[in-house]
Order: sequence, then structure tokens, then C-alpha cells
Amino acid sequence: MLFSYLTGIIPFSVFYAVHHGNPKRLLLEEDLRRLWKLPTRSQAERFLNDWIHKALSSGVIQLARFARKMRRHIAGILNYFYFPISTAKVEGINNHIKVIKRMAYGYRDLNYFMLKIYNLHTKKYGLS
Repeated sequence: MLFSYLTGIIPFSVFYAVHHGNPKRLLLEEDLRRLWKLPTRSQAERFLNDWIHKALSSGVIQLARFARKMRRHIAGILNYFYFPISTAKVEGINNHIKVIKRMAYGYRDLNYFMLKIYNLHTKKYGLS
């Protein structure tokens, strides 16, 4: 095990034991990550259609269900290649607001809660 740690080579049996999953599912999940690195929308569309076909024929129920959902939303997914915008900043803002809301449980003043939300951008972990 130390050898595999030092060399970066992990036997498949160890990999499988660690992840406790179906190897087809794991390989297809890893393969899907390549989608976001493709240079054009047409290449991404071909890749995604191929991936959906592989997932549907894999025999893994959860993966097939996910592939059907992806097929329904394929146009929206591929729009990323026209407008490569991430929602990470918005998700971070929402998370900060949820934290403030949890900390503010019991506040009687809604205006104070709103001021705390408006004050997010002044924190060092804020929105800048």
C-alpha cells in the first residue's frame, strides 16, 4: 500500500474497495467530467449523446435514471458552451445568507437581519 501511495498507482481492487461502487458507474462518472473541458459545443453534444447512450446501456439503474434526466436537459447543459458562466458565486452568497439566518434565529428585528445580509461584502470571505 505504501508503494502505491508513493508511486500514485493504486490497484483496482483497492480502488474498488475504497469507493464501494460499481466500476462501470465510477468509470462513467469520471468520464463525464471530460465534458466541461471540450472546446466546442458540437464536440460536447457528440460526447454527451455518446455518454448518455453508454449510461443507459450500462445496466446501472441510478446511472440510467441520471442519463434520462440529462437527456431531458441537454439543451440547457450545452448552453454552457455558449455562455461559460458558473453559478458558484451565487451559491456562495446563498450559503452565507443561510449561515446568517441560522445565527439570527430568534432575532426580533427583520431589518437587522437584512443589514447583516447587506454587510456580507465587507467581510474578508465576502463577495469580492
